[in-house]
Amino acid sequence: MILKLAFLLNFIAACSCQDFKWAWLGGSKSALITSDELGPGARSGSVVWKQNDGTIWMFGGATHNSNNQLVLLNDLWKLDLAMNKWTLINGPSAVKDGKTVPPPRQLAAGCGFGSAVFIVYGGLDDTGNGLADTWVYYIFENRWFTLLEMQIKMGNVSASLTPGAHGDSAWWCNSEKLVIFGGVDHEKKLRRDMWIFSMVSLSWSEAKVSVNLPKDETFASVFEYPSQRSGATTWISRDKLYLFGGNVQNGNHRSNHFNYGYSTDMWEYDPGSDSWKALKGSSELCSTVGSYRMVGLPLENNLPGCRRKAAAWTDAKNNLWMFGGEGVDGNPESISHTAKSRLLNDIWHFDVERRVWTWKGGPKMGDMGGLYGIKGEPESRNLPGSRCEAAAWTLYGKTFYLYGGLGHDEKAAGGLLSDLWTLDIHRDQQVQLNAPYPASVFGIIFMALALVVLISVLFFFVRGTVKSHSNKSALSGKGVEYLRLINNSDI
Repeated sequence: MILKLAFLLNFIAACSCQDFKWAWLGGSKSALITSDELGPGARSGSVVWKQNDGTIWMFGGATHNSNNQLVLLNDLWKLDLAMNKWTLINGPSAVKDGKTVPPPRQLAAGCGFGSAVFIVYGGLDDTGNGLADTWVYYIFENRWFTLLEMQIKMGNVSASLTPGAHGDSAWWCNSEKLVIFGGVDHEKKLRRDMWIFSMVSLSWSEAKVSVNLPKDETFASVFEYPSQRSGATTWISRDKLYLFGGNVQNGNHRSNHFNYGYSTDMWEYDPGSDSWKALKGSSELCSTVGSYRMVGLPLENNLPGCRRKAAAWTDAKNNLWMFGGEGVDGNPESISHTAKSRLLNDIWHFDVERRVWTWKGGPKMGDMGGLYGIKGEPESRNLPGSRCEAAAWTLYGKTFYLYGGLGHDEKAAGGLLSDLWTLDIHRDQQVQLNAPYPASVFGIIFMALALVVLISVLFFFVRGTVKSHSNKSALSGKGVEYLRLINNSDI
């Protein structure tokens, strides 16, 4: 009886309750669907920019060809969210109407300025090496320009510095600036430099904190500055830039899919003071699984497992949200130098004021298929399949969008995805009040009452049935087992 009640309490503590609902808006429930006139098709590592009027631009990425081989793209698409309609602007080609377009690539950095230009920088080529070119899509003329061509056109030619090759870098689109950090160079080696591109002057400059960092890696490690990495997840909140995780180990190329190079550190960059601050987690190589406790409850010890290339959004209260990625789930067996990474579909919330993570939903285990439900119908049981390198954007700080990525479809089959999802979090209490879920508070109260009832039952049970010292000993053993289960529960 006691063990059954203890199991019930553990079950209640592990219950996943969420106040938000995913909705599948379009695209296929199956992986490996190539692009057509209806949409971009399955792809990962695309660059996405949201224009002021809500128009979404998407460039490049990786997809499958007819022989199921991975190929890179350089096509440009536009999405009208109101109509849920994709339009192909530039098809996959090296030349468009006699004019050069960017070569195919994935995991580039990108940003837009007003309704005039869309900037694409760097990325990875088909060998996994970083690229170093900057391209400008001039919306008014519907064509691509190299950076030099655009400078000449605008009469603002400058002999500015260039960052060199960066692919799979951390990047932020902040007002009139594109900021990049780290990534992979032209020899697949990791970087830790930080650069800023002004969309007003059309020029690059290296951040002073990066310039002043000692070149000696050992000496530089004592400074409060992120380590070299690729594939970090990024956000902007109240003009500050945030960075989480990524791969910090040279030689652990993304194509290997090994956990051991991934990290769990969260960093904050303040442009005003040009300084970095470590907030949470560890920059060491991955050695622990994710710390999942009660859903919706912000706890100091909560921590997502180490991962790279999760999807990210910022809500109306300037807090940070993260979905999925490639890395470690809640299974201890996933931690090993030889363990392959897993694709994730858990969702996390980071309170930038209290610096606390909250597990919001999704499974503790990785490599899960999607639960699509009825197209366009938000349901609390709906959930995108596990994935990384998806495209993500936000509207009005309360509606999140997710497109494609490398992941698992409805049948948990692996491959590139083409599904479009939305997540409306306006009912979420931490967005409105930055407070714990009512469901979680209720759960704690219920468990406390249940514990009182259980102790009372246990007291009368002992009083009415204990006949001998041996019976007392047996009951005492069960009581200890019960307390052990309670103390080890995820509360």
